[in-house]
Amino acid sequence: MTAVPEGTTWIVFNEVGEIKTANGGMFYMFRHRPYIPVCRLDQRFGPLIENELERLREGEDVDIACIPDPTREGDWRISLKYYEARHAELAPGRADLLQLPTATSKQQVIEELEDSSKEIKVDLPLEYTKMLQERYTLYKVQHDDCATLREFRNKVIMHQLEPFLWGQIPF
Repeated sequence: MTAVPEGTTWIVFNEVGEIKTANGGMFYMFRHRPYIPVCRLDQRFGPLIENELERLREGEDVDIACIPDPTREGDWRISLKYYEARHAELAPGRADLLQLPTATSKQQVIEELEDSSKEIKVDLPLEYTKMLQERYTLYKVQHDDCATLREFRNKVIMHQLEPFLWGQIPF
């Protein structure tokens, strides 16, 4: 049995979506309804968890080994070390079955994520801006995942957009 790396948390998911990126790629977004999306995985690592992906597509609940996302406080990433080790155990000597990219530094991961996002400008009425500031003040008392009002605003916008992007709100 594959050893679980320190810092790994097993999380139950019951839905997976495929999100297209601006550069033509794709990533998987894992959810556990009715909660918010909590985990992402770049498509290049999909073969590591193909069994889990298939079970999710069939509507089953799946436990997935995750680690905290170093770039998005409160979100998760797949524990690649666990799944790489598991793959090595299941197919010893067959590294050709799965060509994984070389390890990248945290800074490279951050730069890749920044390249895959785009800053937008939104004009809000002053009363909305004031309400957002008040909500942020209350939010940061209990949570430490948004160091700035900008991060909080981004989090609010993303959580409001995700049902639309997942096709739950028709256009």
